[in-house]
Formats: sequence, structure tokens, C-alpha cells
Amino acid sequence: MFQIYHEGISGHESHYVFFLLIFVPVSPAGSISKDSRNVLDIVDVSCIVAYKEIMNFWMFYSMKGFLAALVYGSVSIAMAFLNKTLLSYYNFNQPIFIFLIQMCFAVSTIEALKCVKLVSIASYSFSKAKVMFLASLFCTLHSIFALIALKGMNIPMYSIIKRCTPLVNLILSVLYLKKPVPSNFIISSILLITVGCIVAGFGDLTFDVIAYSIGIISVLIQGVYQTLIQKVSEQNHTILEIFYYNSYNCLFYTSVCFLTNLNFLLCFFTVTFMGILLNYSLFLCTNLNSALTTSVVGILKSVIQTVVGFFTFGGVSINPLNILGIALNTGGTIMYSVEKLREKPKKMPIDINRRFRLLTMARTFLDYEAMIFRLSSTRGLK
Repeated sequence: MFQIYHEGISGHESHYVFFLLIFVPVSPAGSISKDSRNVLDIVDVSCIVAYKEIMNFWMFYSMKGFLAALVYGSVSIAMAFLNKTLLSYYNFNQPIFIFLIQMCFAVSTIEALKCVKLVSIASYSFSKAKVMFLASLFCTLHSIFALIALKGMNIPMYSIIKRCTPLVNLILSVLYLKKPVPSNFIISSILLITVGCIVAGFGDLTFDVIAYSIGIISVLIQGVYQTLIQKVSEQNHTILEIFYYNSYNCLFYTSVCFLTNLNFLLCFFTVTFMGILLNYSLFLCTNLNSALTTSVVGILKSVIQTVVGFFTFGGVSINPLNILGIALNTGGTIMYSVEKLREKPKKMPIDINRRFRLLTMARTFLDYEAMIFRLSSTRGLK
């Protein structure tokens, strides 16, 4: 006959009461035998040891999770300001190119770590990475849409809009991942965050409908992307594998987007080629002429740039002070160029005469040398 018996753990673990449920033999009267009591004592000690191991394991991974969340939050804050600086302050409005460079750097870093044996991961292949194709697609779309939205929004409102992501994650976790419905308190807090975003958006004096619309789309895409990543991570894939395959997939998607923008490609490679040609022609002009000639050419081209700039890229708001300032600047440029060109010929004859005298002396010396050679040859024959 068997009976379910339970033992509690006393001491400093008393606030975590473990009930050990085991089957032990009992006497017909219902009392526990001495051998059974010894078994329970052994199991009780084993339970305490197991409890301590579980607590250490839980604390270790809880700390890792906390540090991971801390790093993610810190980097996310920094990236918002850095991206805003690049897009607005430096006017580099190329989100696809930015994300392409990020993925190139990520892939290159992992491949370099593989070469020096610091990480061990299987090489990229279609069969292994296909589980990440959909997640990588949404990751690419989210990054591009988020950068476009950040270009047209201020950072406070951008951060508030991004706080709507938990609502999307909440809905998808229940409908797609089949997770249990969170508590009412969690749902209420997420709804409060979302309502706050809507109210703050109506109070934004710099409200841009297009930027806000793209921001909302990026939030929806981010929710889908994070949910897909969570589903993939539950399929026995390591974090490094997920990051590695996602970087390669995003690199492919971004390259397709980048290469289909023919106008940008033409402009980008033309600028690259012209930049190389500009530096080479500057060195060539300075070497074959002088630094003075190069500077004069630079001044003359600035006059042409000013005139053309009046009618291109939005031009300038023309007013009397504007015209007067440009006229004075152009007049000074012309005066400077004329004066420098007048100074240069005065030195030219000196240089030419000096070179002519040197050439004459060299020719005379060669003539004398040839004459002496002929005389010596004639005497030798005699």
C-alpha cells in the first residue's frame, strides 16, 4: 500500500516552500516505516541542493536578461540620436544605404570572428537560413521605414510613437504565438501607453502626416518582426545563429532595394568617380602649372557655381542685400584673378631668359666638346 507524502523545506528557504511528492510504503495502520523515513530524509536533502541549483541558475539567467535589456535600451537611445544627426544635421537622406552598410559591417564582423576561431557557427546556406527569410524581410522594412519616419519627426515624438509597439506584440503573441492572455493590469498599462501616444501626436506643433503615417507603419512592422524572431528563437536556434542568418538575409533584401534605385546608383557612382577625378585633376593642375593657377581656377568655378545655384535646387530668396553681397563677392573675385594674372607674366620673361641662357651655355659647351673630339681624332689619324 502506498501513500502520497510531502515534506516542506525549513530554514532561510522557508519563503519558497517546496512540496516533495513521493510514493512511500506505509503499514496497514497508516504509519510510515523507519526505512521510508530514511528515504524521505535523503530526498529532503537532495531537494534542498536542487533548490539551490535552480535558484543559482535562475539568478544567472535573470542577470543576463537584465543586462541584455539594459544594453538594448542604451543602444536604442543612442541610435535614435545618431540616426537623427546623420539624417537631419548632415542631410544624408539615404536610409537604404545606411542599413546596407550596417548589414555589411555585421556580416564582415562575424566572418572575421569565424576566421580567428573566436566564434563557431555553420556557414550561411539557404537551407539553414530559410527559417529567417520572413523575419529578415520585416526587419529590413522596419529599419528603412523607421529611418524615413525619424527624418520627418522630432526625437521625442518618434520615441512616443515607438512605444505603441507593445500593443502590436501583445495582439500577435496571443493570436499568432498562442500565448496566454496577459493580466488586466498589463493590458490596461499598454492601452494607456497607446492612448498617450495618440494624445501627444495631436499636441505636436510640428505634426507631419506623412512622417507619422510612416512611423505607425514601422511600429506595425516592428511588432511583426519581433514576434517572428521570438518564434524562430523557440526552435532551438542560438542567438548568434539568428543574428548571423538575419544579417545575411537583410543584406540580400537591402541590396535588391539599393540596386533597383537606378537614379541613386547613377548619381552615387558618378559622384564617386568625379570625386576621384577631382582630386587627380587638382594634383595634376598644381604639378603642371602652379598652386596659383589652381586657386584661380577654383575662384572662377565658384563664380559659375553661384550663377547656376540661383536656378537649381530651390535657388535662393532674391533680395537687394543678397544681390549686393553676391555682386561684391564676384567683383572681388574678378579683381583678384586679374591682378594675379597680371603679376604672373612679369616673372615669366626672367624665367624664360634664364632658361634660354642655360640652354645656350649647354649648346656652346657641347659644340666645344665636339670640336675637341674632332681635332683629337684628326691628329690620331695622322
